[in-house]
Amino acid sequence: MAPVAMDPAPTVGFLATATRLGYLAFFAIMLGWLDSLPSPWFHREQPGDVVSFNLHPVFMGVAFVILMPEALLAYADVEERRGMRHADAKSLHAALNGASSACILVGLCVIFTNHAGHGIPPMYSAHSWIGLASACLVAVQALVGATCYLAPPAWGLVTSETRAGLMPAHRFLGCAAFALGVAAAVAGFAEKQSFVKCADPADKHCAALTLPNWLALLAAAVAACALGAVYARWTADGTRGGEGFGAERERSGRAYASAGGGQPGDGGEDEEAAAAASLVAGGSGVARGGDGARAASRWRTGRQTGSPRES
Repeated sequence: MAPVAMDPAPTVGFLATATRLGYLAFFAIMLGWLDSLPSPWFHREQPGDVVSFNLHPVFMGVAFVILMPEALLAYADVEERRGMRHADAKSLHAALNGASSACILVGLCVIFTNHAGHGIPPMYSAHSWIGLASACLVAVQALVGATCYLAPPAWGLVTSETRAGLMPAHRFLGCAAFALGVAAAVAGFAEKQSFVKCADPADKHCAALTLPNWLALLAAAVAACALGAVYARWTADGTRGGEGFGAERERSGRAYASAGGGQPGDGGEDEEAAAAASLVAGGSGVARGGDGARAASRWRTGRQTGSPRES
């Protein structure tokens, strides 16, 4: 018996809403925490400091807990559920990840500069190791994304087959970089707690010590919801083993190309779809019978209406 198709929209919609509520709460509590610190907001801890330490958690928090989750939702929610064109969703995804990468770079410059001014050796904690690993993965992802997916196919930087073949690794490493970044943020809040003292040394429940617990909890919850929305998108049709919206697009692309709507070598999205379809066909067989007809119909409809099925 064929697997029953499941509509992922309610699940993706719920998780996307939870993600956005979570990172808005995170940002609001972050502001309260900054105000509660012994050196509040962006005051420098000591005279002569080049930069305030507090800029580091702000930039890293914005990067990993606000911008990156929204970049994931650009495909899972904004494109698939809300109907944005794939090309526009790709641009949104790239812009959000680009802004996130810029925030990470600023955050790294802040912490290395601040530690150097205080004579603190770099890379001494698990937080710093995990954070640097996530930053390196983000840099690799930015390079791959810009050259393989954002650059127009007409530039000829990579072939369509290469783009299609790299996509599973690009997806996995993107999720891994995001998860590591959130893990580094949680570890960073815990590490900061060990240095902060309440006005009353006996008090262990002042805002400066309590609010990081909420920040860590919200960061983890945002990551879980954003990754859950991505997972729901990947397994959208109720099957397992790599099926989902992506496989449906690949089947649609193959059916459309075979119907004369686009041929490999033409460049653009038709070429990517046909290349991805050829890879899938090699491992799981070509669409058969009614599946192929339905896929061709979906693809033609997407091309005519500008729906998200046109990737």
